[in-house]
Amino acid sequence: MKSQILKLLAILFISAGFAQNGINYKAIIKDNLGNVVANQSITIQFNILEGLGMTNVYSENHTVNTDANGLAIVNIGEGSPLSGNYGTIGWAGDQHFFNVQVDTGSGLVDLGTTEFKAVPYALSSADNPWIKNGSYIYNGTEAVALGFSGPPTGKMEIRHNSGIPDPQLTLYEDQNDYSRLSFANSNGNYFWTIAGYNNPLLDNDRLNFYNSRLGDIVSITGDGKVGIREFNPEQRLDVNGKLRIGDDGLDATEGTMRYDSASGNFEGYNGSDWEQLNNEVCLTKAVVTNLGYMALSYDFSYYQDGRFGITVDFNIRVDTSTVALGSTFTLTGAGGSATGTITFLNGGSRLRFESTNTFLSVAPCFSGGMTLTISGSGGSSVLDLHGNPIDGDLDGMYGGDFVVTFDIVC
Repeated sequence: MKSQILKLLAILFISAGFAQNGINYKAIIKDNLGNVVANQSITIQFNILEGLGMTNVYSENHTVNTDANGLAIVNIGEGSPLSGNYGTIGWAGDQHFFNVQVDTGSGLVDLGTTEFKAVPYALSSADNPWIKNGSYIYNGTEAVALGFSGPPTGKMEIRHNSGIPDPQLTLYEDQNDYSRLSFANSNGNYFWTIAGYNNPLLDNDRLNFYNSRLGDIVSITGDGKVGIREFNPEQRLDVNGKLRIGDDGLDATEGTMRYDSASGNFEGYNGSDWEQLNNEVCLTKAVVTNLGYMALSYDFSYYQDGRFGITVDFNIRVDTSTVALGSTFTLTGAGGSATGTITFLNGGSRLRFESTNTFLSVAPCFSGGMTLTISGSGGSSVLDLHGNPIDGDLDGMYGGDFVVTFDIVC
């Protein structure tokens, strides 16, 4: 006999027990005449639909016998799956609707669709590991996977095909201050912080590594300067403290730099041998001492292979009529000797000695005797010096050499 179902009375409820994940469903089945369908095998199909588009996210069916009163009892979620996965339905993520179809022997008859209300979302609450407490939520046991489905490597893992404007994670500071990420453990109230700061001026931008016990450890400016224990670096690398680059036993590759304590030199490896680096590194901070009160100024000049020259001005009056142009002087020291030329300044009221033609090769940062000897290229009686750098009262010094001994120290 072909039977049409006239109406369905359904009572749904959820058990509070954790063991039962299904939704208990009871229905009295009647035919089109209002007679109960008693003691008969029937098929019930449930469809769970999601969102306003009513996307079918799960379907199952049950084969069950009605009792003498036409009552059928089943659990939604415990039937034979037709599609989808009941355990992965996102109850809290969107609206969900419930569709029932019944087959008493002549095919499925759609009995309609109704929206799930509050009761089924107890399932979402039971499956949700996040616990709300006031203004925050927490999870004490579960790990979080964002951007993928699978076990994370750690308490949280984020997977995303990122780009400069679309990173995996953004920390946004809503005041004129740093965005911070802190690291701590159970060993006291100590912590590390990595912080980033943007400023209208590029050189005031900072990426900062901070230690709660020592303060700023590394600071990087927006224009590419790096400070180690220096918050405001002035050079590409600004180190407040000692710097160790290598040692004598270093396995060198081309471009490696080291300090050789035996020779007192900085050296660079060129791929086959160690070469002494330019002395300018040290001499830029060198000072000249013991030049005497008649000396006005001095300056260094440098050559690429590490040699250097010096220019010294003396406040000594010269009788230019007795001095041949092109007169020379000799600079001698621990590293050898160099020669240079004499220049008359201010009509002969000042002497300049400048080693422009040859350079002296010495170890940097030395101290000790450097001797400046002035002598003429044309033999004797080439200089008429008025005023002695020692007592200032010797006029008419003819012939011989004018000698000044001084030190260069770092």
